[in-house]
Order: sequence, then C-alpha cells, then structure tokens
Amino acid sequence: MSSATSPRLLTAGMIRGAKRVAPVARPELPQFLDAAAASLGKLLSGYTQAPLRCESDGLRVASRELPIASAEVVHVTSPRGGLSVHLLADRRFVMGLCEASFGGGGTEEPHDEAERPLSRTESRLSAIVLKELAGQLPRLMSDCFETQFNLAEVDPKRRPPQAAPADVIDLRILVHIFGYSGEILLLVPEDGLAALTSAAVGSQSPDGTDHHTQYKQAVFTSDIQLDAMLPQDLMPLGAVVNLRKGQLLKLSATALTPVLLASDGVTLQRARLGAGGGRVQLEILDP
Repeated sequence: MSSATSPRLLTAGMIRGAKRVAPVARPELPQFLDAAAASLGKLLSGYTQAPLRCESDGLRVASRELPIASAEVVHVTSPRGGLSVHLLADRRFVMGLCEASFGGGGTEEPHDEAERPLSRTESRLSAIVLKELAGQLPRLMSDCFETQFNLAEVDPKRRPPQAAPADVIDLRILVHIFGYSGEILLLVPEDGLAALTSAAVGSQSPDGTDHHTQYKQAVFTSDIQLDAMLPQDLMPLGAVVNLRKGQLLKLSATALTPVLLASDGVTLQRARLGAGGGRVQLEILDP
C-alpha cells in the first residue's frame, strides 16, 4: 500500500476562513488604507478646525452582496477593466462630523440617539464628504498599486443588478471627532481588484515572489478552526433542560471510539483520543 497521503478536500468555507485572517498578503492594501485615511483627514480639516484624527482600523475579507443601496459608489477603470468601490459611513461618524462642522464645542457627552433617524442635513453632509473621498480614490489607487486608475463615467440612473454574495475586502478607517469615534468603510471586490492589478509593475515582492503565490502561501499557512468530535448521542429534551453542574453523562462512545476531525462541516480525518505530557492528544488513524 502506498504511503503517500491523499489530498484532503478543501471547502469554500475553510478557504474563506483562512483568508479572513490572512487578507494582507499584498503590501499595497494596508498602504492604500493608510493613504485613504490620511486623505480623509486632510479633507475633513477643510470642514472644521476641531481636533480630529483619522487612522487605519484594519482590513478583512467578508462575504457580502453588492451593490449596497445606501453606499456612495465610485467606479474606476484601469487598462485591464473596471471596478466599483463602495463607501459607507456609520452614525457616529455622521453625528461627529455635523457636531464639528456646525460649531459644536465637543463639551457635551455624546449621545448616539440610535432611535432617531438622521436628518436630511446630516445625510447630505455625509454624502458630500464620501463623494469627495471617492473622487480621490483613483489617484490613491494609482500610487499604491502602480497601475493607472481613472474615474469612470456611469449613468446615475442605471442601477446594476444585485450580485450573489462574494468575497469583499473591508477596509476600515476610524475617525475621532471630539468624543465621537466613527468609522468609514471601503468595500473592494477581492476578485475584481486582483484581476485589475495582477499585472501591475509592482506585482512582485522584494524576494521576487509574485503576489498570487504570496497570497496562496499566506492562506495555506493561516489557522482555520478544527473540530474534534465524538459520535453524536441522543438525549431527551427534558434531560437536557435539567442538566446541572457536576452531573455525569454516560455516552455510547468508548475509550477506543474514533474521534472525528472536521472543519467547515466536512470530516477530514479519524483519530484516537489519548494523553501525553499532561495534555490531550489525537493520533491520526486514516492514511
């Protein structure tokens, strides 16, 4: 019998889980986020003299449906095609922006007033700021990704169809205005960005590794959740409700019953439960 191990099935959920903790294999992404935060800070300084600070709040990969009706959307083009970036502002950002812009002193304890809908003035001011930031994105993207991006002319009456959920890079900018800490969110389709920038001049890391390989390495060296499970048992609902601390449950499994190793609902291996060095151990049974 061959001693070679057969490759295990990787599900979309397992890969997505790894990508969530390794979304920054490309150094241009955090660089672009920092540049966007600095640009937003300079933009906001034109609205108020109040003390404010804009900083990168990290990025991650999430599954989302686009477009989002409430977002400001900027369409950019490059020599390899087009891309749409969504910009969203949360309530705390909008309220802090309006407090500072209309002469508030920031001396009152900020109240979120979550039940109150935003006024038309608040919504319009927020939309203006997002639109100005959106207009700067092509320049920032061109500088960071080393490929030319331009604003695309799009008919405002033409609404794109709702797409199926896809992996989107969430880039977060934290904005501190007085006592308000709000957030600006930039949503960039992951596959679309990769398609437009994969042939960029700067598409290799200093060691000569292309970003596709670098990203793949980052995903495969990231941790994913691994579940070790005994075979399922049945128990009356009434007994479950009456479970108490210290109560012992007699399971049908024995000490020799294999433990199932699974991830994202897919069984990967069978293992035997053991102990060593004061810790629980698992011995893999499958070849």
